[in-house]
Amino acid sequence: MKSIKMDLSIVIVAGGKAKRLGVDKALIFIRDKPLIAHTLENVRDISDDIIIVTKTDKRLGNLKQVIKSPARYFLDDNPSIESPLIGALTGLKNAVHERVLLIGCDMPFIKADVIELLYNHYSKVRSLCNAVIPQFPNGYIEPLCAIYGKDPTIKALEMSIEEKSFRMKAFIDHIAGAHFVPIAKIKAVDPNLITFFNVNTRYHLEKLIKIFEDREEY
Repeated sequence: MKSIKMDLSIVIVAGGKAKRLGVDKALIFIRDKPLIAHTLENVRDISDDIIIVTKTDKRLGNLKQVIKSPARYFLDDNPSIESPLIGALTGLKNAVHERVLLIGCDMPFIKADVIELLYNHYSKVRSLCNAVIPQFPNGYIEPLCAIYGKDPTIKALEMSIEEKSFRMKAFIDHIAGAHFVPIAKIKAVDPNLITFFNVNTRYHLEKLIKIFEDREEY
């Protein structure tokens, strides 16, 4: 697929220090660029509204220093709560478009073709649709690489936070009209499913470096 500009806001959650890594993974430099910049490069051409949400003024300043792509920046509405749900809620509240792609800052191989596939499903499905979320055969879903309807998802996030259910998947149960796209369909445009690669541990970081070394394979 050829990438097109979509009627879509993109919210990138960049909360800060990853517990298992012990560092701010958004700012890990790979090939002379921070990890978040690699993520941004792959999605910047499909949206005119890119939002980056982080937790502290210091991190916000650090991100602004190293990111060259146009973006709008916001601090978590409630930074005392350690959950990406807060960043997601802050981002969605400030999104321009009714459809919002929610992703992590550490997805350097995310493919515009995958986003376009999810977007097209959202646009063409005839039944009620307030979210389009990739799903693996074992039932595992990818809530941080999914497209959401702004207003229904804001309500779902607020309900989940009020219930103190801070897991990333918790709010999805509150979204009426959530559609789950089988991974088999996504493989048609991303056979290796490299889109879903993210960095949570030292092992992932080492694997990331190796993938960049062998980038021509992808």
